[in-house]
Amino acid sequence: MPHRLETHLPTLIQAVREGRIIIITDLDGALVLRKPAFHDPVPSDPYLEKNFLTLQAAGNRVAINTGRPDIFVRKLFPFAQEYMWVGTETGAHIVPPGTLTPEFKRAVEGHEELMSAFKQYAQEYPGTIIEDHKSCAITISMAGVHSDNVLKAYNHFQHLARQKAGDIANIIAVHKPNIDTYIEIVPH
Repeated sequence: MPHRLETHLPTLIQAVREGRIIIITDLDGALVLRKPAFHDPVPSDPYLEKNFLTLQAAGNRVAINTGRPDIFVRKLFPFAQEYMWVGTETGAHIVPPGTLTPEFKRAVEGHEELMSAFKQYAQEYPGTIIEDHKSCAITISMAGVHSDNVLKAYNHFQHLARQKAGDIANIIAVHKPNIDTYIEIVPH
């Protein structure tokens, strides 16, 4: 019996050729593999640009939606601002094509104060990263914390996030041993 994707692939390919598809993709694990908080030396990817432009030329709409900050997407895909919707910070910052001005922007209440507090708490667990360049959401990554302490750090930051922001934001806590551990604080 064929896989479901194999059954529907000809229809999907035809729809793409006819420009009938809206493609919304994540970045991490889907298009790029990058460590959180490292946004400065990010090379552009001409191969992805060519493929996105091909999809656009057929009449399809292409959008990026990611938990990363806007600056990360703009550095990786400098062409994106011309023709793509870009949703960053887990949907808290959305910019339409042709502009750098967000059409939608909602920050966690007390964002700056929370960022400062979490940066201070991060010193208790070396290797903890508070993702930079975010103006709406907050990401606390424990990817660099020693494996002996990562679960302790995760539980500590999860408790702090719920205590400090649980009433004003959504808390997304992810612990995948030996892969990634992080907490996202995003506006309601």
